[in-house]
Amino acid sequence: MFKNKLMFSLVLLFLFSTLLFSQQTKETQLITTTMGYHPAIGVENFGMSLAMLNGFSGFGFYFNIFGIGNIASSSAYSYAFLGDELINTYNDESWGAMSYGITYKISKKLYAYAGYCNGMKWILDGATYYDEFHILDPTGYYDVEYSYTESKPGIDLGIYYEVKNWSGFIPLFIVGGFNTSMSTVVIGASIGFSIPIPK
Repeated sequence: MFKNKLMFSLVLLFLFSTLLFSQQTKETQLITTTMGYHPAIGVENFGMSLAMLNGFSGFGFYFNIFGIGNIASSSAYSYAFLGDELINTYNDESWGAMSYGITYKISKKLYAYAGYCNGMKWILDGATYYDEFHILDPTGYYDVEYSYTESKPGIDLGIYYEVKNWSGFIPLFIVGGFNTSMSTVVIGASIGFSIPIPK
């Protein structure tokens, strides 16, 4: 019984040692997954990004979201009643755009990205009217609203630049680029986690 246990232990030790040695001698690369905040400056304050960098021969992919879109009319009226006075007009916009594409490792700390953006925008046009007979509202004022979507496809171009790395496995990136759909600069930051895999 003791002999069998000893043989079993030696076999396990050999297998473990072989695996450990093979991992130490095998050349590896780091695949990095990232998540971050990337607003479209002056256009849409909400922007998030997911990416995988250096996945296959330096190439990876990314996915960005800008805004939440879906502005809906809160008014019960879609047209004004004859003779009512126009007080003012207003407009609201929200992007619900998504972009996706590829990344490429240029150097140890620098990655480029390029892709397609669907450029979807939600638009709300409204106007406030006054009804002198106060039929529709006790105050006499009521809103007329109309919401619709507008598509403006375009492209994303930019870079990921690693500014800090904790323990070699937790990188911090500054991200900057340009989105032609929204005609604006995209600037933000992403935190990542790197996993070594055999080349």
